[in-house]
Amino acid sequence: PKRIRIGPGGKGVLHVRAAPPKRAAPGDHPALVLLTTRPRGVRHVRVRLRLGVIVVLHVRGRIVHGLSARALTVTRRGAERLLELRVVNRGNVTERLGGDRLRLALVRHGHTLRTLRPRQLELLPHSPGIAVFVYRGRIRGEVLARVELRPRAHGGTRSFRVRL
Repeated sequence: PKRIRIGPGGKGVLHVRAAPPKRAAPGDHPALVLLTTRPRGVRHVRVRLRLGVIVVLHVRGRIVHGLSARALTVTRRGAERLLELRVVNRGNVTERLGGDRLRLALVRHGHTLRTLRPRQLELLPHSPGIAVFVYRGRIRGEVLARVELRPRAHGGTRSFRVRL
């Protein structure tokens, strides 16, 4: 429905159906569903709320994965080091990074000192993002940060020299 009325403290269910245009390219296409409240009456405080929900439409066809690591910066926050990796999704599907999909190994003299995993990150097609790795250890000085994207077809391994 175009409008749904829910009283104070009430609940409602809204089902949304979407279809991409007939000539849409294969892959994921994000769309925005915008829910807006309308204040009623004149005796009450008028408050308007807008809530946007991103809905991803998937179009069948040839799927392209194209993740690549671009740059790595280190920010100090007390005893923590935040390693912020700029990642670009050049593919046509939404990529979820986290778990074993993306790792960052801190290497010195050929030995892996620590392996970090990022906070969960979801990248829409053809968009950039920042994967954040938190390091709280004692390693200081220059290290080689080796970024591993899995599966390797995504972008393989890339290394950056950073100072912790």
